[in-house]
Amino acid sequence: MGAGLIVLAGLFVALSPWIAGFAMSTPLAVNNLVIGLTAVALALGFAASFRSTHGLSWVVPLLGVWTILAPWVMYNADHSLRVVLCNVIGGAALFLLGMAVLGSGMMRRKNERT
Repeated sequence: MGAGLIVLAGLFVALSPWIAGFAMSTPLAVNNLVIGLTAVALALGFAASFRSTHGLSWVVPLLGVWTILAPWVMYNADHSLRVVLCNVIGGAALFLLGMAVLGSGMMRRKNERT
């Protein structure tokens, strides 16, 4: 279930520049597209074969943190309210869902050892 929600959050981050209308902020729009599609690809890997991809589950929370920080860190990024809200909401969703997948992977490993 977590992988499906990560797909949705990743699609939101990827499409947010065009949904919220800040696609003209090109570096941030490209950043969101790449980060969102990366999260989607990772989530599809988790859904297809979690046993072999759970080692990458720590990447999704980092993508979430970067998404939150990107408007302030990137050069010439737009700081309007819609940009900040889209990135904070999308980044927080990626962070929390990524932590959930990371935790479930740790629980699976613990249960397999016992």
